[in-house]
Amino acid sequence: MAADELYLASVVSAALTNLNTEKSTALELQNKIKGGLGSFKISTAAAEKNGRVIPYVRDTTSALRSKADTLIELLSEVLLKSDFNNDKEIENILLQAKAAYEHDVLASGHRLSLERTEAYTSAKGAVAEHLSGYEAYVKIKEIATDKSLIPEFKNKLDKYYKKIFTKQRLTLSFAGDPDEVLAKNIISVFPGGNSAESVKYAPLGIRREFFLVPSKVGYAGLGCVNNLD
Repeated sequence: MAADELYLASVVSAALTNLNTEKSTALELQNKIKGGLGSFKISTAAAEKNGRVIPYVRDTTSALRSKADTLIELLSEVLLKSDFNNDKEIENILLQAKAAYEHDVLASGHRLSLERTEAYTSAKGAVAEHLSGYEAYVKIKEIATDKSLIPEFKNKLDKYYKKIFTKQRLTLSFAGDPDEVLAKNIISVFPGGNSAESVKYAPLGIRREFFLVPSKVGYAGLGCVNNLD
């Protein structure tokens, strides 16, 4: 996926568990999660592997071993059967994501400064910015504040969502005693599909920019590259 489309992963991660599914309303789904699992959190991340930067949509779930069947059922329902067809719900998700980023900037402006500075010279930092940083915020804000863009965006989001969760793209890890049977049962939930495309991501490049934030505290970031060759 191209860098300027990675923000879709951020919207998907914000939307899952907050949308209706084929089986449940959003409220019913939340009650199932709270009643059956310890936690069910979806987020984005960027990782380096074999010299490449790989963007992830990450589901971190905890449950008692006795609730394994519930865990598998909810993984299938949330990750494969969520409904992205409601314009109003998608608009609300976008507005919430926009407000959450703005709140984070007010609460921790130093993080914005550090993340932007890292993204200038680091491919991993740039991917993180496109996933959930300022680069993602600009795109989310544009759509959230123009309702005429919602229908087309909703269709794009639905197509993207249906490509993410496949066996070929899956990385599964356990915290606790390994359970081969449970691992196989989880993997069996996901359909086949194409492997993740190999994309070479690049840093944003050095930029001279400032952000006007209604806060009493200001931050400055300075980045440089030391070539030791």
